[in-house]
Amino acid sequence: MDEIFIEKLTFNIHIGCLPWEAAVRQRVVIDISLFCDCTKAYESDNINNTISYAQVAAHIETLVQQRHFQLIETLAQVISESLLATFAISKVRLRVTKPHCLPQSAATGIVIERQRGQVHLL
Repeated sequence: MDEIFIEKLTFNIHIGCLPWEAAVRQRVVIDISLFCDCTKAYESDNINNTISYAQVAAHIETLVQQRHFQLIETLAQVISESLLATFAISKVRLRVTKPHCLPQSAATGIVIERQRGQVHLL
């Protein structure tokens, strides 16, 4: 099993459950690991035989800009389900971070791991 990753993909989105959070965009940072078989890619050295980082990033950007998420847990689940449904991967690991959410911490967040066949659609 191979792992393709994108680190520190950053977006300003509508997220949060407090009243003031509905009016502002907040920064979230997403680390993504996509698990797949890259045999065809390294044998052919052809971009069409792998997962495009740019397509994954654009896909996530579209998802996170579509709606207001109250919880980062929901955001992470929606992203993981969509990635599993869209790309030829068997597993995804996401780390979603909300920097400076608490004044006394650098960041808060969640790490989730989902496999094909184990997800439930929201």
